[in-house]
Amino acid sequence: MTCYDADMDVIYVDALFARNAVLDYLLLLAAAALVRHPLRRGRFALAAALGGIYAAAAAVPPLRFLAGLLPALGVSLGMSLIAYGPPPGLWRCWGCFLALSAAFAGTVYALGALTGQRGVPFFTASPRLLLLSFGGCCAAVRFFAPRFLRAREREILPVAVRLGERTVTLSALRDTGNQLLDPLSGAEVMISDPEALSPLFPEGALSALPEDAAERFRRLSALPGLRERLRLVPYTALGTERGLLLCFRPDSVVAGGRERASLVGLSPAPLRGDYNAIF
Repeated sequence: MTCYDADMDVIYVDALFARNAVLDYLLLLAAAALVRHPLRRGRFALAAALGGIYAAAAAVPPLRFLAGLLPALGVSLGMSLIAYGPPPGLWRCWGCFLALSAAFAGTVYALGALTGQRGVPFFTASPRLLLLSFGGCCAAVRFFAPRFLRAREREILPVAVRLGERTVTLSALRDTGNQLLDPLSGAEVMISDPEALSPLFPEGALSALPEDAAERFRRLSALPGLRERLRLVPYTALGTERGLLLCFRPDSVVAGGRERASLVGLSPAPLRGDYNAIF
């Protein structure tokens, strides 16, 4: 399907839908990763499809009014609600999605001007230019955002972790530099001292754990009902170029009165300080 404007090139609406849906998906995913929100890829795909439909509709001359600021904000809020769920997490994710979208659009426009590409960027920009802009935008955000976040004051919050009928309360450092996520589910990973988690497990289960994560997995998977909760998550840290962290999926994690979709990782080394967990 095509539409035509005398001031523009021929626009293929189906291609416009596909291009915007892919870009919206990447932006939704990048925003979620930046604020450490669970990566629910199915919901991101639905939200991206809504963005693609909106972009295609706004390109049709009778519906050009949809390209205005208020309709665009309304659609972006709807997309964020689909992708990230209801408040309170919605507002932070939506703000990050808007910021990334604005940065990406500015990058496309600037690179388009430098390379001599004319017209409305998203209608006429080449796929190579769009991908280059997206990559540059994400690289800049990944470089600057952690430095900005680490400059903020850190805080220690009480975190209640429940596993079956047992609950333990931890003192967790809110570390904005911790970017560890489970690559399969997209859930954030809270790292805790095994000694602090011992009340959740049978007596002696976490004592004298081996350093090797695979051996830890083998040992704990022998406990009844625990094997399906265990997961090995790859990580990098200071002094560890590549490693595996043994994690388990608790029944609930409540940090500062707010429930979080988190895995809990068993720290390979004791945590030193006035806290016994990091998230």
